[in-house]
Amino acid sequence: MLAKQTRIVELDVRPYLRQKLEPFQLIMDQVKELETHDVLVLHAPAAWLDEGKGLRQ
Repeated sequence: MLAKQTRIVELDVRPYLRQKLEPFQLIMDQVKELETHDVLVLHAPAAWLDEGKGLRQ
């Protein structure tokens, strides 16, 4: 049996944040596209996550 290949999917929300746009829906849309063995790498400023605007809510 072949092992399932892990796919790395990168999403950079920094351009959206610079334009003062909320990236939550963009992130959730990307998450919906992930398969079981996929890994999402989210590029966002740590300050954005620490302010409670990110996925830690």
